[in-house]
Amino acid sequence: MTGLPLRSRLAILASALLLASLGFTRWLTPEISGISHMPGTIARGLPDTVGLWQAVEAASPMVELTVAGAGGQRINDSPYDEVVTRSYVGPQGRPIMLAIAYAAQQRQEVKIHRPDLCYPAQGWGLLARERTTQRGLRNAAGPLETTRLLARKREQQEVVLYLLRTGDSYSQSMWAGRLAILEAGLRGLATDGVLVRVSQRLDAGDDPRPVQAELERFLPALLRHTAEDVRERLVPGWRPQAL
Repeated sequence: MTGLPLRSRLAILASALLLASLGFTRWLTPEISGISHMPGTIARGLPDTVGLWQAVEAASPMVELTVAGAGGQRINDSPYDEVVTRSYVGPQGRPIMLAIAYAAQQRQEVKIHRPDLCYPAQGWGLLARERTTQRGLRNAAGPLETTRLLARKREQQEVVLYLLRTGDSYSQSMWAGRLAILEAGLRGLATDGVLVRVSQRLDAGDDPRPVQAELERFLPALLRHTAEDVRERLVPGWRPQAL
């Protein structure tokens, strides 16, 4: 190799580095997902009645989520195996919008989209964002972290509460999610994930705090009334609120 021109030696070195990088990436990417998911599983397990809330026909379009493309091909805009949307109306009369997005296998470049990104991408401005924990949302490790958003688009506000699970991690930090995917990859495992988002719209000048309180009651009630096998897919090891 010492007799080769400098340009040729550099090209060989670059090719070797590229092959090594591809091999390392392949090593981090599980060949087979450890989780199988039949489309429609989550939809069939959701209740029509959640305590005081009753399922109704959606009155207005929700902020969109996407699903896997034709043939199940995964692209950055379509990382999901199943997306379910429902609307529920309770005593207050305003519909609560539910959106669930499930992905059986996530990778660093293809993972569940956060509402923090989806809302601005569809013309909503984010007025507030807060990480929080809900007393009624817990597993054996304790309360689960969620995120509250307040978004505005023209004369409407939308109050959002969402839970995002990446493997065993419920941290709402983007970097924690990436780390969970990386750690699973190092063990040769696929990482599933789910977004459970509930939201309600109100006029731009209305007080969002009563809506926040209603969403925080609704989300644990939804899990309590959901079929057990589906609940385990959404929040593995979920435990009901202590009385």
